[in-house]
This record gives sequence, C-alpha cells and structure tokens, in this order.
Amino acid sequence: MLATGKRGALCLALLSCVVACAPIGPLPGGRLRGEVTRPPTSWDMLRPYGTLQLETRPNAPYSVNVWGTTLDNEFYVACRPTSRWLPFVRKTPRVRLRIHGVLYELRAIQSTDPILLDRYFAALLDDYAWSPTDEDRAEAVLLKLVRP
Repeated sequence: MLATGKRGALCLALLSCVVACAPIGPLPGGRLRGEVTRPPTSWDMLRPYGTLQLETRPNAPYSVNVWGTTLDNEFYVACRPTSRWLPFVRKTPRVRLRIHGVLYELRAIQSTDPILLDRYFAALLDDYAWSPTDEDRAEAVLLKLVRP
C-alpha cells in the first residue's frame, strides 16, 4: 500500500495529466485533442451537442467546457464577462471548438445584439433544458464562432 503522501502525489500527477489535455467540469484544460476538420455546412446536423469544449489562446492553449447552439446556421457560445478565458478570445479570436470529439478551427466575434442573445437563450432551453436567470441574461457575452 502506498503511503498517504505518495498516494496524494500520484493522484495529483494523474489529475494534472488529465487536466492538461481537456477541461474537466469547471476546471480548465490545455490543448484539445481530436481530428481537425472543416466546419460543417450545417451545424444542426451535429445536434444534440451536449457539453462542448472551447480552446482559446493558441500559443498557450486554454480550454473550457461550454454550451452552445445554432442560430441561422451560425454557432454561438456565451459566457459571463468575468470568465477567465474571455480576455484570451478578445486578444486572439482564433479558437477551436470540439463537438463529439471533432475539432473545428474558428474565429470568435462578439455580438451585442440583445434580440440575438434572447434567441440564443431560447435555443439553449431547447438544446439543454436550461433557462438563464435574469443575472445570466444581463451579464452574458455572446460570441459567434465563424470560419476563419
């Protein structure tokens, strides 16, 4: 049997390896792995999306779990303005989105259209059975992910 200190170090090392590759729950990860392919002609064909991963900061990859959806055949994700990864996207809008293990290289463009944001949250209710709080709606930063 391993001593408590060695067991803790082993667990930490294993967790570090896993986290370095992909986000786990609210914990960020690093470079995402998977086949890189061209974005689909229709994002709807990938439904249900489930939890997605978004990789930011290409020079020092930082990835997070997100929810996203399609509006007018464009893919969108949203976050709070305090999200740690948002400044990375604002500085370098090149991102990679992983859906069902497949990676898509995209560019993030912030939208300030309140009607589009309302439509986004309505679509999330359909896709994830989740409805935002008033605070979520008021603070949300909406990002359209487009072909580079």
